Amino acid sequence: MPLLTAAVIVLTALVVVDLVLSGAIIRRLRDTEARLDEMTGGSAPGPELGSSLPELAAESELRQSDLLGTSTIIGFFATGCRYCSPQAEALLQKSEILEQDGVRVISVLVLAEDEEDELTPTLDKAGRLVTQPWPGTLKETFGVFATPTFLRYDAAGILTAHGNTLGDVLVP
Repeated sequence: MPLLTAAVIVLTALVVVDLVLSGAIIRRLRDTEARLDEMTGGSAPGPELGSSLPELAAESELRQSDLLGTSTIIGFFATGCRYCSPQAEALLQKSEILEQDGVRVISVLVLAEDEEDELTPTLDKAGRLVTQPWPGTLKETFGVFATPTFLRYDAAGILTAHGNTLGDVLVP
């Protein structure tokens, strides 16, 4: 019985040490995340809500007229992005319903030289597709830093929703 008691005491001590170390690691991760948010300006997936459409360059594949007059969802994707394929599929599944609701769907796909393009067949069926070589001038014009990113503009060209998943920009 003394041996069993000693084993329980040792095991209890090890569990307490594990809990203390886990708490310290979690605290350190939260501090690091807060510092990263300060350095990068937060985790907003694009321009600020309420901002107007950016000025598009004359040589751009998109025109202001393409984006005004109706609600528009613009999805930004990139080859080699592991999160883009599921979001492209989600966009394809919702695109018909969105179009019936009067929402224009535009996908911007940034193509990296050394990455295989598996997204074009899906995005091509989900609405208008614009492809650009890396790093993607439209991505920069819209202030998008990560993919996938979705932006929803109203008919007047005001950003009403943004996020990294299609669900972030769908209006209930």
